[in-house]
Amino acid sequence: MRKLFMLTAFFALTMSANAENRKWDFTNWSSATLQNLAADAQTNGGTRWTTIEKASGDGETNGNCYWYVPEEETELATVANGQTTTITETQGLVFNCSGRSLALAVNYQTTWDGLGPYSGPSYLWMGGKNNKFTIKGVKPGANITMDVESHRLTDGRGVSLSVNGTAIEIIEGSEKPKERTTCVWQIPADISNGELVDVTVTNSNGCHIYYIDLQEDAPAVNGAKIAYVFNSGYNNYDASNDAFRDIIENNSEFTNITFDALDVSQEANRKTPDELKAYDVVVVSGYMPADDQYAPTLREAIAYVPMLNLNPQLYATWGYGTPKTADSPSLDVAEEALDDALFKPSNESDNYITDGKLAFFEEGSATGVEIPEGSYFANDRVLATVGGATAIHEHNAGRNTYMLIPYGADNQFYAVSIVDILTNAIKELNYSKKEITKAATPKFTEDYKQMNTDVTIASDTEGAKIYYTTDGTTPTDASTPYTGPVNISEPGTTITAVAYADGYDPSEPATLNVALHETSAMPTITTAEEDGKAIVTLTNNEPNATLYYNFTGVKDAKASSVYTSPITITHPTTIYAFAGEVLEAEKVASELASKDITITGKEVRLDVVSHFDANAADWSLGESKTKYYTEGEKNGYNYYEVVSHVEELPDGRDTTIIDSKEPLWNLTVVNPGKGWEAKTYGQGMLWERITISDDISDANTDKRYRGETAFDQGASDNSVTFGNIRKSDGVENDPYSCHIQSTEAFQGPFDIVTYVGNASSSNQPKAALFISTDTLSEDNWTFVDSVYFSKTQRYIKKNIASYEGTDKVFVKLQAAFSSVMVFDIYIMNHGELSGIKDVDEAEEATGEVVRTLIYSINGTRLNAPAKGINIIREVYDNGSVKTRKVVVR
Repeated sequence: MRKLFMLTAFFALTMSANAENRKWDFTNWSSATLQNLAADAQTNGGTRWTTIEKASGDGETNGNCYWYVPEEETELATVANGQTTTITETQGLVFNCSGRSLALAVNYQTTWDGLGPYSGPSYLWMGGKNNKFTIKGVKPGANITMDVESHRLTDGRGVSLSVNGTAIEIIEGSEKPKERTTCVWQIPADISNGELVDVTVTNSNGCHIYYIDLQEDAPAVNGAKIAYVFNSGYNNYDASNDAFRDIIENNSEFTNITFDALDVSQEANRKTPDELKAYDVVVVSGYMPADDQYAPTLREAIAYVPMLNLNPQLYATWGYGTPKTADSPSLDVAEEALDDALFKPSNESDNYITDGKLAFFEEGSATGVEIPEGSYFANDRVLATVGGATAIHEHNAGRNTYMLIPYGADNQFYAVSIVDILTNAIKELNYSKKEITKAATPKFTEDYKQMNTDVTIASDTEGAKIYYTTDGTTPTDASTPYTGPVNISEPGTTITAVAYADGYDPSEPATLNVALHETSAMPTITTAEEDGKAIVTLTNNEPNATLYYNFTGVKDAKASSVYTSPITITHPTTIYAFAGEVLEAEKVASELASKDITITGKEVRLDVVSHFDANAADWSLGESKTKYYTEGEKNGYNYYEVVSHVEELPDGRDTTIIDSKEPLWNLTVVNPGKGWEAKTYGQGMLWERITISDDISDANTDKRYRGETAFDQGASDNSVTFGNIRKSDGVENDPYSCHIQSTEAFQGPFDIVTYVGNASSSNQPKAALFISTDTLSEDNWTFVDSVYFSKTQRYIKKNIASYEGTDKVFVKLQAAFSSVMVFDIYIMNHGELSGIKDVDEAEEATGEVVRTLIYSINGTRLNAPAKGINIIREVYDNGSVKTRKVVVR
């Protein structure tokens, strides 16, 4: 058996670069591009490129920014002096944007209308909403990195990625950042059968892109500064037999590198954490003892410099886990990581993974780490395990990534896969090197009570921890941690907050002088219970104040309804009410009053059995804004084929005689097998991207959809909309055939909860709910209830219908007219959640709680208790479960 250091000559001969990576840099437009843009804008009169932002002539930028005028799908070019010239900085990107919604900012750090200043003066600017461009021919498994920034720094805006309608999950950053943010997406390796895919980039609203970096394989390492940390006094260290060092220092894919061998047995080589940040990659050797006095310094540098750790024993020293040696020389690769670039061989004829097992050592045992829940590495992406313990994992993927590959130094019978694995790891880590920036500055929200104020603090940096002071000093991570709203009752109090986040420097401090106010008097809530309903009355205790109510626990007039008369409630819920501000009395809105509403004689159904919602991933079919499912788009196509002949009338005229009207049975089915499917025989049917607003007071806002009343808040974004029908010549209109039905049957009894909207400004839609034990027959559906719609366009209405039978049945929502918008369909029955008890009525359970689940009154899973009724399920180690109701004020 040969140790691997005898095989490195083989490695040096066989390694070859096979990456195909592309980068688009929008921060430095070439002089040729700028000259061509200027000539185009002048020669063609601003019909292709223009320096004026708006068609009205507003926004002259004098060459600091150029807008693209046409509406077409194209690669960007300029046309000057009759010649078409490609814009090299955007070559390979195909844009599909509305007129003047795409711009090239040249020197535009502050806009003509005063917005900014931005992170930089040059960028690609996508204005408007749902504009897009395509990156052609991308390899599955590729990483796409962009620096993105909102055009309006007070409003989160950015881009999302999709492939053939499938949304790509962002793995770092935010799809709607405010400040300039590094965003990373990874195209799933299994998204196609190994074929290249086109990636669609769609903006949510006006935003800037500073660069796009497409890495289909991590790039070859060129000019990097690499630190190799080891201790020459450990395990009979011999530099000539150090396979790790040999692979890194003599790697044919690493060119012009600076290689610093840091022997930390010598104090002069012990770099500080800040000094380690100067490296592009820090490799912690297997020859690094776990009890070395330098170990805490390495721990402190994690997340601030790309780091590859080869010694799993350090986890015990760091307090991050317990090493566990398994009786196996192989690692078990996670199914979703089988095609990960880390395991890619340099010679494609090699295959290190067989039946999910990676050849890691030739013989002996591999060591993993048992990482406890809640620890620093607990939520990391795990690529491989051994004996059930974590073997290879990534922390902060895409941003100064940390990676464990547990070779150690005790077993030196490495499999030849070590050559490619270490090479690939360093390439990926080097690519993840990012500038250390500050966490986003905290922001404050004040909730006024009677001469005391609740202050909520938040940071836009994901995972940030916030610390605050109220004595005028600047907080540190030793100050009071923010865990929830801070109540301030002392006049003149100033609160200062700082955000800390893993891999970021502390944020700039934010300061708020907390205001105290007199509040309006809270209303009184009284109920009168009747069989099957409760009548709720609100009493106004504040003269000249308007009363508002809602069922979501917010003190926001725009997300509430104005109280005018007693409210009839037919299902258990919690009602909230408050009195609005009274300016003449210098009073702000009152505190929230709330009351739990119970309904006698009616079964509580809170358990969600199934949920249809018109989400983009399942229903957009690749479009970013609208997808027409039927021929003829919104108007559909003819359902009937009309058979006719022409006869001569006695007066000599010709007339058409209808012989028959035969159904074409041209059935359109969308998303069969996904729990729910949409069907039509000809009536137009489409998917629409909808942004829902809770502002029910602003009925004239275009393309905004909201609840008609406080009952109707809570619908999902987007809808499947039933359009029009075509008119057949000489006969009555084709039938309304659009419907959404379940592809599984549900055990009765249950409630059917629907959120629907009216897409028409002149008509009121019609639809109904049906059930069936057999969906094969068109005539086997039984009517349950009508679906009711608002008369007002764009208003959402919530319906609750009940099926009280005991059969197992399918459910269908059937159109009886056009303009039906379907946001949600819930099937809710009486299960574990519905059997809630008050705290003092909950059954006793013994043992240790191993899991706690929290739900809202509507059955939605929560991360923490919210205002109102919460259903708490505690699961004990002996299998018993206690379910109880907790009311949070």
